[in-house]
Amino acid sequence: MHTMRTALIAALIVILAAPLHAAVFVTTLDEERSETPEGTRVIQPVTIASENAHYTLSYDIVHNPETPGEITSHWWQWQQGYVTIGMTGPSNANWYWQGFIKWTFDDESLHVRPAEFRVVRESGQDGMLEYVWDTPVVRATLRFAMTSGSDKLLMFGSYEPK
Repeated sequence: MHTMRTALIAALIVILAAPLHAAVFVTTLDEERSETPEGTRVIQPVTIASENAHYTLSYDIVHNPETPGEITSHWWQWQQGYVTIGMTGPSNANWYWQGFIKWTFDDESLHVRPAEFRVVRESGQDGMLEYVWDTPVVRATLRFAMTSGSDKLLMFGSYEPK
């Protein structure tokens, strides 16, 4: 159901945008929350689409009220030290749908810290979204972007040591 809804949203965006001009759209999908024995599981999907392609990224974490400022996940990628931002669309068979980024500063791994998500540019000739980790050691940012006329999802990383 979720995959079908994402595909329909992306197709509708592209169809409606095509007659006007080429554009990129970022669509934040409904956040999913559920209770688990470990805490509150939060899944935040977001779709970024151009006239040529669309991608859905999902940030899938568990907040435990007993460990504020830290997160876990049930995915094996998290257990290996990867941040659980996965590419779930256009299909779950995508490249590392559970997570594909391992980022560590000194002994501080970002996979155990919650990220703040926001849309930087929602639409236009390009679109961009970002995840920001503000830890005791570093402020790190991952940005994902697309440009009009392209089928490529770009990723930019930056950090500021504290």
